[in-house]
Amino acid sequence: MKNKYPLAIIALLFSVVFTLFSCSKDTLDPAGGSTSTNPASTGKTIPDFQQFDPPAGITGAMVIQVAPLEAKAVVTVFNDQFTSGPYAMNATEGILVLEDLEPGLYKVQIKPINPQFVPMLIENVEIMSGIKTDLGRIVLSE
Repeated sequence: MKNKYPLAIIALLFSVVFTLFSCSKDTLDPAGGSTSTNPASTGKTIPDFQQFDPPAGITGAMVIQVAPLEAKAVVTVFNDQFTSGPYAMNATEGILVLEDLEPGLYKVQIKPINPQFVPMLIENVEIMSGIKTDLGRIVLSE
């Protein structure tokens, strides 16, 4: 009786032999990895992982409200090092809060989608560490 799967048996034998030869090069370490790649077995010290949390108050925030809601404003906040969004205004209140802004001077560009309203550029908006800068309610003119 002939074997129906000679190629499958040969492939299985080849993979077993290959696995045995490739694993025999390194001594396995119970901590994981091989002794040649595990820093603990080579005497090297491993630094502890530390989560980076920026200190409180290193960044600032900005709050702006744009009216009227019919303007459907899109706001972009930018300076020489940073450009946000663009962000569409909240449809029910027209309020946008931007957090984690680096301290410095920014420009705020307000572009209405509705062509009946005029775009606006607000310059020299100062963002300070740990402070939420409130630009108040900006009313776009028709």
